[in-house]
Amino acid sequence: MMKKALVILFAAMLAGIGVAARTARDFFVSAPDDVLRLLPQATRLDMLDYFEFGSTHPSINAFGGEAHMTALSDATVAFDTDKDVHMQLAIVPTAKNDTLLALVTTLHMPAADSHISFFDTAWRPVAKAPFAMPGYDEWLSPEGLTGRDDVLTELPFMPVSAAFDAEGLVLMLTNEAPAYLDKSRTDSIAAKIIPSKVYDIKDGKFLPRQ
Repeated sequence: MMKKALVILFAAMLAGIGVAARTARDFFVSAPDDVLRLLPQATRLDMLDYFEFGSTHPSINAFGGEAHMTALSDATVAFDTDKDVHMQLAIVPTAKNDTLLALVTTLHMPAADSHISFFDTAWRPVAKAPFAMPGYDEWLSPEGLTGRDDVLTELPFMPVSAAFDAEGLVLMLTNEAPAYLDKSRTDSIAAKIIPSKVYDIKDGKFLPRQ
């Protein structure tokens, strides 16, 4: 009887550990080095230590550059892997009470431009991503679609930054054209482009906010 009780207790402890590990912090630590290429695991642990103790001291990435953690919650962790690269890891719940990991990589060139990759909890790329960044024309207003060639002349590509909220339940996309163009060129196409898009995440679906 005692042995059975101990087995049940041990199983409960393991279950508790499994639940506790499902935080952005732990997934950040467990990420394979080939996913976060500039940040070996030891460097990530170093970054966490500095951040949690309130220090702004940089950690050193694999190429000798400076890396910083910038935000941490149960659902998200944000960090600079280098002076020109910002990343955010977010936990995305799905309809089956499972978990997906979203990894946002934002390059500053100098306008910010983001890419989002999705993984399962073992850090395997998912076969079918639940979200894709909107295409060029999806950032054009009705006036912009009519005058598409004029916009394309000023803006050959659409720089867009992405960020999840702290709870990982909202994805915000920002059109970074104003940072790419000078003010006069931005003013000439301002009415032709959409400044931002917001998606509410429910059961693993990214629902555009109206």
